[in-house]
Amino acid sequence: QIGEVLRHDESAWLVKPGDSGDLAEGLRVLIDDTERRRRLGRAARLDAATSYTWRAHTERIIAKLRERCGGDSIPVAAEDGSSPKSDGARRQHP
Repeated sequence: QIGEVLRHDESAWLVKPGDSGDLAEGLRVLIDDTERRRRLGRAARLDAATSYTWRAHTERIIAKLRERCGGDSIPVAAEDGSSPKSDGARRQHP
């Protein structure tokens, strides 16, 4: 869903789907307001560069796995990309 990624008048100018009048008004607003266009573009780029990277996506997946599997039992790579240390123990899941 676009509304889950973009925020109206923060990182995008959203219009009602299928509403040509709303689309025309949104285009008018953006054509007439150079600073708003720049602000929205900067915010969208920053969001994309920080929230939609492989690292951010992986961190969200790991957080969900930890939530489902119980805490910190899921090893992750260190900041330098090296493999996590393992004590050889394996956690059993129901």
